[in-house]
Amino acid sequence: MTQKLGIAACLLSGKALYVLDEPAGGLDPKARAMFKNELRSLRNNGRTVFFTSHSLADVAELCDRMVVLHGGRLRFAGPPAGLSQRYGDADLEGAFLSCIGAEQGTTA
Repeated sequence: MTQKLGIAACLLSGKALYVLDEPAGGLDPKARAMFKNELRSLRNNGRTVFFTSHSLADVAELCDRMVVLHGGRLRFAGPPAGLSQRYGDADLEGAFLSCIGAEQGTTA
């Protein structure tokens, strides 16, 4: 409930820029759907939202641009489809793993 209240207060502020850290973490499915609809509405109204997420499905669904940070380095910046294109994997998760070198068993 605290997570929902914090998100609601943030989104009701009417700001032009939002910076959110794992905002959908801990939300139930209904609250996640409502939250994602609100993010789309913010985007459609010219607002900018930066958020961190471990959910690549949310990134693919919601983001115009993304960055991949790994090992203290910027590995990719661009649209989610661009990551998939660059690494030849239609699945964003597979492309992400290729980007960070996980498919070779490295973490560098």
